[in-house]
Amino acid sequence: MLLQYRLSHITVDIDTHSPYLLHNTLDKLVELKTKKIEVFRTERGYHIRAPLKNPFSSFDDLLVFRDRTDDDSMRLRIDRVYLKAGYPFLTNLLFNEKAWWRDGKLESYKEEPIDPNKEFATHSVTKFYPLPPFSAEILGGRVWTEGDKIKAEGPFSDSKFKEIVEMLESLPTFKEAKEKAELKQKLKDAYCDINPALKLVVEKCEITKANGVIQIKVPSTFTRYVGRLIGKEGCNVRTVSTKLNAKIKIISEGQMPEYVDMKQKLKRLLGEVI
Repeated sequence: MLLQYRLSHITVDIDTHSPYLLHNTLDKLVELKTKKIEVFRTERGYHIRAPLKNPFSSFDDLLVFRDRTDDDSMRLRIDRVYLKAGYPFLTNLLFNEKAWWRDGKLESYKEEPIDPNKEFATHSVTKFYPLPPFSAEILGGRVWTEGDKIKAEGPFSDSKFKEIVEMLESLPTFKEAKEKAELKQKLKDAYCDINPALKLVVEKCEITKANGVIQIKVPSTFTRYVGRLIGKEGCNVRTVSTKLNAKIKIISEGQMPEYVDMKQKLKRLLGEVI
């Protein structure tokens, strides 16, 4: 009866106050289909207890799974010794209160039940492109962008944070920023094959794409490189255009787009005629 009880419960001791480890452990416990998960704060970390809908078939399987949940390594070693010595009923135990002597004084602690959703873990991931400004309350926590990083504070495991990042990157503003960065990288790679120095020039340019035309706007400090980007008789532009399967248009900063230039010329011409 006691052995069956031990096999039908999961207990985990996280020996550090790390919300990050706590939520990753809780995420792993979900696959066990527990009836109810209880979390307690201890002097050094957290205790987790949960009855199982489907008991483990052996204590070895139970220990293997506890090892996957970041259970205290010393506790696991002790339980393996108990199993080897033939005392399985002593395994999978967690004490809710402990006492010890320190400097001639009796000290103790008693675990306290807590709401794990109020234990905030911090997460951050760096992207290869500048991210659009974003800040919002999501799933009981906060998520925001900072430069090329997506950051979060909340009751999030690694997998939950990954889902949040994927959700953000599906938003139109994030997709646009990502596609723009990918386009610039393709241009940089294409020009690098021609001349590695041109890759650095493209890095400083503003890149846009509309109606199948890629426009490279060269800043005024790099106008001397416009000719190299174009190439002799347009050979470099043609090469890059073929690689990217798009028309390439290069303009200098301050140079008006062709349609604006034509519009102004037409206006002046009409003014002279009238």
